[in-house]
Amino acid sequence: MDNIYPPSAAVQLGRTVLLPPRGVNNVFIVVLTSLMYDFATNLDEELDYLMGSRMTLAKGLFLGCRYIPFVLCALHIQMALSQSIEACPGLSESNILFLGILLICAECIFVQRTYTLWNYNRRVLIALSIFLLGLLCGTVILVLSCGLQLKTATFAQGCSSSSSISPHFIIVPYIFLLLLEIEVVGLTFYQVIRFYRTTRCRLLTVMTQYSVGYILAGLLFTICNIVAICFVPGDYGPVFEASQCIAQSLLVTRMQLELWKLERYPAAPTSYSNDQTELEFELPQRASVAPNSSVLAI
Repeated sequence: MDNIYPPSAAVQLGRTVLLPPRGVNNVFIVVLTSLMYDFATNLDEELDYLMGSRMTLAKGLFLGCRYIPFVLCALHIQMALSQSIEACPGLSESNILFLGILLICAECIFVQRTYTLWNYNRRVLIALSIFLLGLLCGTVILVLSCGLQLKTATFAQGCSSSSSISPHFIIVPYIFLLLLEIEVVGLTFYQVIRFYRTTRCRLLTVMTQYSVGYILAGLLFTICNIVAICFVPGDYGPVFEASQCIAQSLLVTRMQLELWKLERYPAAPTSYSNDQTELEFELPQRASVAPNSSVLAI
């Protein structure tokens, strides 16, 4: 958006945006409205979780995914109203840095949840870590490249810039992101099918408890962004990329709160561990022997 997501490589992971300022700001309004609605509708559950759980890695990632989008919105407003072009490089650097951190935090939650779902299987952790490390390295390199390009970029009012980075360079971290999310989806579906065959309970119930909808939505966002980068005429990628980062954060925070509710207010017979970062649920009604499945509950 031309401001939080301005038409510049320095701001949105990379390229010139052809959207007019009004179109960019309209996207920003939609994003901000979605953030405020999600925050308001989940405030009671969020306070319940924040006050009722101890500090863990998952909780730290949750806080990052929940509140970094508001920082990005504040940066957008400041860039839109900024009368000083000298402040644009610093604001743009901060913007792209927070976007990178937000995306990594969201993917770490998906990875940690899948690792827990597989009962802390070391092989699964190694497989997930390979693509997560590739995504991390690709994002860091892209952020640093955009930061270096800011040194020579020329900014106009509103902190827009015509500087750009090749889409072929931008696509690299997205390939790692796509591979990571495909792996997460595959590992999750394996456990869903395995549990379903054992218990013969309602498939929709199992998919809901395993948060399949959230990870599929994240995968869909990534595929749409890759298509936009490669095939959509015009450089609209930065708007889509920033929107995806924020959408990913909404998905993982909503997923975490749903799992927290499932632990605190179970709708079916459950067994709990002493560690509040885990939730174990089972559906013994449908099978004589039903395997326990651990899912990240923050």
